[in-house]
Amino acid sequence: MAAPPAPSVASTASDASLRSSNRRGHVVPSVHPSVRWSQSSDIELVMEEISLKPCSPMWVQHWSYSARANLHSMSEPIQRLPAMELQYRRELDVTEGWETCTHPEGRIYFHRPVIGESKEALTNTILFDNENLVRAEFAFRHVEKMLQEYAETPEDTIIVLDIRANEDFYYCASRSLRRIFWPEETDLTLSSGGGVAVFDISHMANRIEALFWCHVETFPGHSGGRAPVSELRALLNLAYIDLMTSERSTVTFGKDALTNIRSVVDNLQDGDNNENNMWIVARVMQQLYTGRFKNHHGQPEAILNWGDTIPGHSDHKSRSITFRLISPWLFGWPSVYLREVEDIWVNGHTRFTRGQQLITDLKGDWERSTTPATILLTTNVSLLAIQSLDTVAGTNTRSFVQIASYASTLLSLANYMACQILLRQHRRIVDSTADLYFSGPAKEMSQLETMAVIFSLPNGLFLWSMLAFLLAICHVFFHETNIVTRAILGSLLAFLAFLLLAVIMLDWRPSSDDRKPASIYEKISAQFRKKFPVRFLTPRWGSRREQSLQLTHFTQAR
Repeated sequence: MAAPPAPSVASTASDASLRSSNRRGHVVPSVHPSVRWSQSSDIELVMEEISLKPCSPMWVQHWSYSARANLHSMSEPIQRLPAMELQYRRELDVTEGWETCTHPEGRIYFHRPVIGESKEALTNTILFDNENLVRAEFAFRHVEKMLQEYAETPEDTIIVLDIRANEDFYYCASRSLRRIFWPEETDLTLSSGGGVAVFDISHMANRIEALFWCHVETFPGHSGGRAPVSELRALLNLAYIDLMTSERSTVTFGKDALTNIRSVVDNLQDGDNNENNMWIVARVMQQLYTGRFKNHHGQPEAILNWGDTIPGHSDHKSRSITFRLISPWLFGWPSVYLREVEDIWVNGHTRFTRGQQLITDLKGDWERSTTPATILLTTNVSLLAIQSLDTVAGTNTRSFVQIASYASTLLSLANYMACQILLRQHRRIVDSTADLYFSGPAKEMSQLETMAVIFSLPNGLFLWSMLAFLLAICHVFFHETNIVTRAILGSLLAFLAFLLLAVIMLDWRPSSDDRKPASIYEKISAQFRKKFPVRFLTPRWGSRREQSLQLTHFTQAR
C-alpha cells in the first residue's frame, strides 16, 4: 500500500474560546453551547484557501489512529458533578446536522445523516473546532455537487471526509454495491496501493471491495445493512481446508490464526447489525479480499500456489558478484537464507505466515548454535591445557596446534556474540511486524543479500571454528606419529569425509535463479545421484496437483 501523506492536524486552539468560562469548582455545566458556521463569507473564504483531493479509506483509517485531538493547555480535570445529571453529554456539542458517535475501539467520529435530498456523510475529524466544521461543510457540498454530474451515482452514497491542515480529502462509498469510488479520475495506486501489477480493470474489483470493508471497519456503526456472517463463514471454511491440504496455499492467515478467527465467527449470529460484530466481520473480510487481490483471483494469471510468479514479472533478480564471492566462504548459508527470504517476497508482497515462520526458525537456529559453540570453546581450552602441545622448544613461537586452537576459540566467541546480538535485535519482531520487517528490504536486491549474509554469520562462524579445531586435531594425529596411527586415523577420516560428501550431494538443492546455468556443484550432484540413486530425503514442497492426487488416493483407500 502506498504510504498516505502525513499533513499535520488542523489546529484546535480555538477550542478554548468555545468552552464555557463559568466553570466554578470545575463543575460540568448543564448548558451545552453549540458551534455555528452559518456565515456564507466563511464558506467563500474556505473555497479559496483549501484544496479537496481524493484519498483511500486506508489513509483515513491510518489517520484515525495517528491524529488525536490534544487537550488545550488550560484544560483541567473536573472535580465535581452537578446535581441530577442524567445526560452526561459532551460540554461542546456539534449542531448544523452533525452528530457525535463513538467507535467500538473508543475514538469519536461524526455523522451527518440524510437531510432532504442531501447525501450521508462521515468524518473522523474533530468538528468541535469552528474552522474544521466550516471546511467539512464546504467539502461535503463540493463533493455533492460533483456527484450530481453523474447519473449513475448510487442512491445510498456516503461521503467520507478527512480535514487536514491546508488539505481536505474525501472518498465515496456505496453499501449496496460494496464499492468505493470518486467522482473524478484518480491514479491507480490510490486504490491499489501499489506493489501489485494490474493488467485488467476487473482485477480491481477485489481491491475495491477490500477498501469498502476497510471503510466499514472505520465506521462500523453506520455501515448499513447486516453483517454477512454466512458469507464470511463460508470463506473461512474454504481457506481452512485449503490451508490444511496444501503446503503452498495462498491463504492470508496462518493455521493458528485461522482457527481462532473461525471460532470467533462461529459465535456470531447471521444478519446481526451490532456495530461490534460488524467491526469484526469487516476486519476479516478486508484481509480476505486483499489476499484475493494480491493473488490475482479471477484473472488468467491467477496465483494458485505460493511462490508462483506472474510470467514476465518475476521479483527474483540475479545475485551480485559480491554475494557470489561471499556465499562460499560462509558455506552456502547466505544462498539458503536468500532463497527463504525470496520465498516470502513474491509478486510485490510478502506472505505474512511465511515471514512469521522464518523469524521463528531463525531464532531457533541462533539459540541452538550457542550450545555447540560453548562446548567447542570448552574443548579448545582443554586442548590448550595439554603441556606437550605448548610452544616450540627454545622459542616464543606458538605451535601449529595452539594457533589453530586459538583461531577456533576466537571464532566460537564471535559466533556466540553474533547469536546474542541477533537474538536481541529480533526479540521484538513478533508475528504482527514480521511482514513489515521483510517488505522494506525486499524491494532492493542488495538489502536482501545483506540480510541473508547477516543471518548466515552464526552458522558460518561456527563451521569455521569447527574446521580450525579439526586442523588442530589432525596435526596432533599426523605430526610425528608412526605409520600405523596415520593409516588408521587417515582411513577413518577419509571414510567420514565420504559420508559427509554423500549427505551433501544427495540433498543438494538446485539454485532458484533460473537465468544462469547450473553451477559445478549442481552438475556434480546430478552425476552423484545417477551413481547412487538413493533418496534419503523427500522434496520439501509438492505441487497442488500432487497434493490433490495424494488426498484423492487417501480418500479412496479409506
